[in-house]
Amino acid sequence: MVINELLFRKVKESDVEFKNIVFMAAACSVRDCARCVVPYLRAHPATRFYDLCLHPTADLQERDAGDLPPRGSLLVWIDEFLANPPTMYDRTMGRWTNVLEGIGQFPQDIRGQMTIKAFDLRQTDDFFLGQPQMHSQFRGQNYWSESFWQADAPASSAASK
Repeated sequence: MVINELLFRKVKESDVEFKNIVFMAAACSVRDCARCVVPYLRAHPATRFYDLCLHPTADLQERDAGDLPPRGSLLVWIDEFLANPPTMYDRTMGRWTNVLEGIGQFPQDIRGQMTIKAFDLRQTDDFFLGQPQMHSQFRGQNYWSESFWQADAPASSAASK
């Protein structure tokens, strides 16, 4: 949400240019992301935007507190219990299903600058091999590395442009 505001306020300042903007499981709404990112991408055609999401099943299966509260990531809780979003565009940007349904907020002319990635679902007790299964597992990744954002890395991830 802070990055959204930074982008929104800096869109007209030519001395502030980002090569890449990466959102990892963003809690902002699809509408707010589009309000801030679209003008910035239009003003900076060399900038690439990446939206990283958990696999939709992983988002729904995430659990905390000994599995006492209902399952689901914080983004599921925001969308389903806390925010009561009136439209799909008011749901969180960090959930794969929301981004797919809200893609209309992002005009065709900037979609070539966008990569939307959902990580593979790994139902195993082994280390998640670069495929986060919970939001807390983003911190165990080399998220600063472009290979983590790419649509086909670190494994065969689902992606959409």
